[in-house]
Amino acid sequence: MGSQNSTAAEENRPAEAPQETLALDVETTGEEHYDAAIAPTARAASPSPLSAPARSGVLDESDPQQVNVAVAGAPTGLDRAREEDEEDLALAKSKPSPRAKRSILLAAGTVLILGAIALVVYFFVVGLEPNDGNRRSVPGTSVDPPSSANSTTAEDDTGDLASDSSTSGYREQQVPWVPMRALADQTSITFGSAYNYGRLKDPELSEEWKAEYDRLYEENFNIITPENACKPAAIFADGSDPDFTACDNAMAWAAARNMSVRFHVAAWGDWNPDWLLNLAAQDKRDALISYMRKIFQHYKQPQFSHIKYWDVVNEAICDANPGRMDCDEDLGRDEDLGALRVRQDVARPPLWYPDVPDYMDLVFFIAREELGPDAILLYNDYAIESLDDPTDFDKAERCFDWIEAALARGVPIDGVGFQFHISTLHRGNAALSIFRGWLDGVRENVVKYGELGLQVHFTEVDVGCNYITVPCLPDTSEVVPIPGFPDIFSSGNQEAVKAEVFGILLEMCLELDNCVSYQMWGATDRLSWRQGRPGDLFEEALNHRAHIFDKELRPKPSAYTLLAIFQAYVAAK
Repeated sequence: MGSQNSTAAEENRPAEAPQETLALDVETTGEEHYDAAIAPTARAASPSPLSAPARSGVLDESDPQQVNVAVAGAPTGLDRAREEDEEDLALAKSKPSPRAKRSILLAAGTVLILGAIALVVYFFVVGLEPNDGNRRSVPGTSVDPPSSANSTTAEDDTGDLASDSSTSGYREQQVPWVPMRALADQTSITFGSAYNYGRLKDPELSEEWKAEYDRLYEENFNIITPENACKPAAIFADGSDPDFTACDNAMAWAAARNMSVRFHVAAWGDWNPDWLLNLAAQDKRDALISYMRKIFQHYKQPQFSHIKYWDVVNEAICDANPGRMDCDEDLGRDEDLGALRVRQDVARPPLWYPDVPDYMDLVFFIAREELGPDAILLYNDYAIESLDDPTDFDKAERCFDWIEAALARGVPIDGVGFQFHISTLHRGNAALSIFRGWLDGVRENVVKYGELGLQVHFTEVDVGCNYITVPCLPDTSEVVPIPGFPDIFSSGNQEAVKAEVFGILLEMCLELDNCVSYQMWGATDRLSWRQGRPGDLFEEALNHRAHIFDKELRPKPSAYTLLAIFQAYVAAK
């Protein structure tokens, strides 16, 4: 494009350049430009060389030798023009051109505007400063927010903050850890975590660490969710013939420790084997029916009677947030109210819908038929937890409306799983937080499902320091007491707020009759899905440390907060 434009300009240029052509475009410095723009003007203005005076003085035209010397040594008009132009060009080069100035000003203005927007968004979302809610006590423990004297005592008792990043910035606990399982068994809910059987094969994990990991689960939880071993991609990886080995191993591990299991997951639009992706619509339907029956028939056998809950369908409700727009009311069945993931032109196109338009109804009906009337069948999803969620204002309502309509059609759904992949922002107690009503919205939503006669399960709780894929901001806040343990140890503010969020949700579940399970999506920061990967630009900042035990399996402030709530609950019975 550049050469064509230059040729056109040459063709349209007047035969004789005006005087203004001496003002060069400073971005063009070659001799070709000089000859084209300067030489004609310079030649027209320069006198004859033979009329120029010699440098040695007055020219004696009667002396041919002097004339020859003068002609040879005298500066011509072209020489003078060239020298003057070189000076002008050097001066012009030392100054930015008008176009360069505009570019610099535009870039600077853009940076300032984006910086101002970022600051406004940060302060609006995170808040200008934490309020007194960050120092709340654990409900039911009768522990008041500590005074500065108590904080000083804690400082004297525990020493400085740990510098090792693996401790997430909290103090070494000076209280003995009490395993939570015996306490959880005395409540009305199941309490547990996802268990990652496959990642324990990592050669970097020592045998001692793996043994401690197993012991931690056995002592603190009464239910597990196999994190990946029972997903369709694991069971049907090589075709329609199932391989139940990995899932069976997880089931056997739990049975040996007298633990219940949440089966996760039967039908999901993601995590499916490649061979399913390009099937025709009718072939997809046949494949879905076939492998649903194979799964349910296998796991209804007596040796798997400790499966307590079934995540029958996972993450089917569409998103309307800017990061994932996959709703379209014009596609799919009318009965689905435009609530399901349907668009194929997105990063995560759904596998089953709309090719198998009744797939959700179908899978629930097959599950009830195969598993019997006592099986607890659930729909499970993220971002449906609160009726006041600024990241997707209507997703919780879309989910509720679909569930209500499905029940009216006779679809056998017993409960809904709230995943809770959340962050400290969801605490909502910062000065200008947009999440101020989020926790209240969770409570309202649990009650609302209860009015439909449905259970609510907290299925995949983890609490990071920011949105899932966003790096963590540095925690520069003051050290604050851990809720429930103000005189024992303290934490950076992020860990304290995480502890609050974990605790508020547990207390809520214990309080509301139709909330029957509290499970986390992993127990330790070492085997976490919310961490940076090697090569990530912000690898360390993406380590959200979103779990209640650290990388060395030590209890964090969040674990102590849950322990305090269980202790208070059992003591009050």
